[in-house]
Amino acid sequence: MVIFGTIYYICSYAQTIPQIVKLIKTKSSEGYSLWQILLGLLGDICWEVYIFTSSQALIVYIGTVVDSLLLFTVSFLIWKYHDNRYSGENEDKQEGNGDMVEPVKSEVASVGTEA
Repeated sequence: MVIFGTIYYICSYAQTIPQIVKLIKTKSSEGYSLWQILLGLLGDICWEVYIFTSSQALIVYIGTVVDSLLLFTVSFLIWKYHDNRYSGENEDKQEGNGDMVEPVKSEVASVGTEA
């Protein structure tokens, strides 16, 4: 049965680590829900209480601690970058203003009569 716990933790890490990388690279939590994170933290705390008050294999304790650290890291980064959505820091990136090209000036030939 330990194999199922190991598979769970591997899948959990594979899901969480790319989120951490994306949050750090973009410095934006756009698309993340604070309510989802709060519910995840509540569930994680309940899971920890259950695991640490029952007899489990060592891998389960280690996996729970690592899983919790990753979840708290994601939660912290989402909370930290949550206000960036509203402060305008990422406005240029979102609107594409950083890639604007200057308009090409063309010379207009003057039309006149030659004497």
